[in-house]
Amino acid sequence: EGVWKTLIEKARASCGTLTFPLSKPQSEISSDEELFKCAGSNLLAKTPEIANWICSVHTDRPLTIGNYTYLDGALHVQLSLACDSIMERLCSERKDTSIAFLCTP
Repeated sequence: EGVWKTLIEKARASCGTLTFPLSKPQSEISSDEELFKCAGSNLLAKTPEIANWICSVHTDRPLTIGNYTYLDGALHVQLSLACDSIMERLCSERKDTSIAFLCTP
């Protein structure tokens, strides 16, 4: 929740847009605390669902997707493969997609 609180507050204070999945419809969320709790998804457990969702958002404009993930050891490899599969699907279905990465140690 702390990470989502920080991200959402920074996005609200900027001219940018932050789009993220929620575990329940936004219309059912009644407070910021609940928003922070419902924000995000598990990349390792819900890879296909995340890919489906990302392919369906903001279809009226170009999309940039960033991979800013890291886990230690073998989990990092699994996480990288999950992110790569999402990005590959998005790029194949939406030709207006650009991708971004951060280097990891």
